[in-house]
Amino acid sequence: MSNVKTLPKHTGYYTSKFQAITDLGYNDPNTDTDERQVRIARILRQENFDLDIKIGYDCADLGHRESEYYEFFQTRAPGEQELEQMYEDFYILEKRKKRIPMGMYVEGELFIFSGNRRMRTHEYALTKIDEKTGEQMHESRCDVLVIDKPDLSTNDKLNLAHRLARLANKQEDSVRDEKPSEDYPYQLLTAYRLHCQKYPEASKWSSEQKDDWGKKWIIKNISEDYDHESRSSVLSSIVNSAFGMNGRGVSLPMPDDDTIRAKWKEFFGRSATWNLTSQKVTMLKLPSRPDFIRQTLYNEWKQRLTPSAQRKSCYLVIRAGNRLNSEISSLKTVEMARKTALKAIADYNKNPNHGFAGFHIIRRVMLVKQMNLDDYVAYEWDEDTEEFYQKEKPSNG
Repeated sequence: MSNVKTLPKHTGYYTSKFQAITDLGYNDPNTDTDERQVRIARILRQENFDLDIKIGYDCADLGHRESEYYEFFQTRAPGEQELEQMYEDFYILEKRKKRIPMGMYVEGELFIFSGNRRMRTHEYALTKIDEKTGEQMHESRCDVLVIDKPDLSTNDKLNLAHRLARLANKQEDSVRDEKPSEDYPYQLLTAYRLHCQKYPEASKWSSEQKDDWGKKWIIKNISEDYDHESRSSVLSSIVNSAFGMNGRGVSLPMPDDDTIRAKWKEFFGRSATWNLTSQKVTMLKLPSRPDFIRQTLYNEWKQRLTPSAQRKSCYLVIRAGNRLNSEISSLKTVEMARKTALKAIADYNKNPNHGFAGFHIIRRVMLVKQMNLDDYVAYEWDEDTEEFYQKEKPSNG
């Protein structure tokens, strides 16, 4: 952490800040019935953080899910859950929002360590457009508490975020109410990555050194219960799972259309467009299930208004999984699903019956980034070799 000392806040600083939060209709973090909020408030006071309340925040600089920093603000291995119900609660039924989201800025973007789903709900609501007027349907009902301290390095902020996010997402009753097999290995692996950023030599540790460090970290940061002999096997299982994860990470939701359009241009050129309403080219967003892809393409062919033996061009954006919103935290699973889907699409293109009947020919495919560990990949069909070849990765990633 920074060695720069900051002057203590004036008497009443935190009282006035927390009172401002309650004036907005939220619970006071100091006296909340949720002990996690009380603990976070205590840390903010004791460690002399600056607090700023953004009212009616428009989410314009909200940290992107694909950012390299996002994982350090999240502690649940599966990632975000569905937002539709919370959207209805906040923006349709206008229910009271009990707790204000909390976050901090890293490299110009605001990342949330407490209340991420609530914040993503607000972001989602602000994308809603009235079909009749073409105008934004909702004014922001989002407020957020932003914390800061002078001269914190990026690594300091990520370590702090990981600490506060673990506290914010910890189950209230006891450590046994959480999901050690899912959440703790992910938290430990994230902590180890942070440690390696600060101490690069740790990345060269032997398995024994990593295991020893991991066990001490779990006992210190999760629960001293794991130091008891009766829990030694559980502790070993958590540590082994973390350092044997080999490609387990945070599942990201399906990117929005603006992101897809931007990535599409990066791969296929500035003049290339992604437009789901295009009449010249059929463009579809699909999960990677081969049977679903084939059935969707068949339905598109069957519904043509004018029969033709000419094959219409088709572009696909694919996300691994049985559904577009499938939460997959295994990189190996994602890679296997991508490979299977691409082979199925190539087979579809090469099927002579499809060519004779005028079925679509898939000329471009983009596989979206759906984990913090993977990236966008794009392919283009080669008529001569009848194979997909991978497009060069954009220089800006």
